[in-house]
Amino acid sequence: MSLKSVAMNVVQKAIEHAPAAWMPGGTPDRLITHKHGLIGAPVTRIDGPLKVKGAAPFSAEFPLQEMLYAAVRSARLRRVVSLLLTLLRPKRRLG
Repeated sequence: MSLKSVAMNVVQKAIEHAPAAWMPGGTPDRLITHKHGLIGAPVTRIDGPLKVKGAAPFSAEFPLQEMLYAAVRSARLRRVVSLLLTLLRPKRRLG
C-alpha cells in the first residue's frame, strides 16, 4: 500500500465522520444563527465604574494570612557552580 493510498483512506474516513454542517451544501449549525441570551449583548458591569476610576480591588490586592512572595533572579554559571561545589563538599568532622 502506497503512502498516497493510505492518505486517501484517512481522508475518506474523516469525511465519513465529519458533521453535515462541515460539508459543502450541508445544513448550517443552528447555533450560528441562534441568539444566546447575554452573549454579544451590551451588559452593564457592576465593577465597571470602579475600574474606570481606578478604585476596583483586584484579586492580588486582597491580603492573605501567611502569604509567601517570591521573585525570579537569574544567576551566572559561576555562581551555580560555586553553590554546587559548596553543597557537594564533604563535611569536616570535629573532634
